[in-house]
Amino acid sequence: MNIKKTIIITFATMTLLLGFSKADNTYADQVEFEDSIVRAAETGLQSMVHIHSGIGSGGTGFYITPNTILTNEHVIRDAKEEDVQIELQNGKLCKVTYGQKDANVDLAILRTDCSGTELNLSNQKLRLAQSVVVVGNPQLFDKTVTRGGVSSLNRYGIYFQIDAKANYGSSGSPVLNSSGELIGVISKKAKEVDYVVMAIKADEVQKFLWRSGVQDKTIESNDEG
Repeated sequence: MNIKKTIIITFATMTLLLGFSKADNTYADQVEFEDSIVRAAETGLQSMVHIHSGIGSGGTGFYITPNTILTNEHVIRDAKEEDVQIELQNGKLCKVTYGQKDANVDLAILRTDCSGTELNLSNQKLRLAQSVVVVGNPQLFDKTVTRGGVSSLNRYGIYFQIDAKANYGSSGSPVLNSSGELIGVISKKAKEVDYVVMAIKADEVQKFLWRSGVQDKTIESNDEG
């Protein structure tokens, strides 16, 4: 075998090996990403509660501190405080008291003696098409997980749009990034159109928590215009 043939064969072999290596790395990256999505869902489920308001299908909430739950204002808007209960992951029902409510951003605070695992707010900027995980109680189907992506960074000032599935009962559901951090709160969906869902931005959530005295730190705005 002459030198030229040897060089060609060696080059072809190296190219083949590099191709296998890149394929292996791509597969490993995909597996790692899928694992992160699963972990994010598990984190959300640990924090999520089902809100029974005595009106309609109720809604979803989640722990933002060990004894403080965040949900949508419209979930409890017409409900009497004494009629509202939260259902924990183990099925236990707990009474709540109302904290601050703000219809303008559709957020409300519920306080309870039943402690839970809190979610952490993300300090990362929202990115178009980034993956999201939503956990909630759509149509009374507890502990439902859906996933999708960010469809638009800005809708009506305080919202961003996602394409993860949501239905009645999903209101107040946390929207998480692949690290299991809170990036938004489900507020509304387009009527008669699936996969057009509005979530309240994390920085609007933070401002509300600051006004409510729940937290006193701020995060970098996720608003990209």
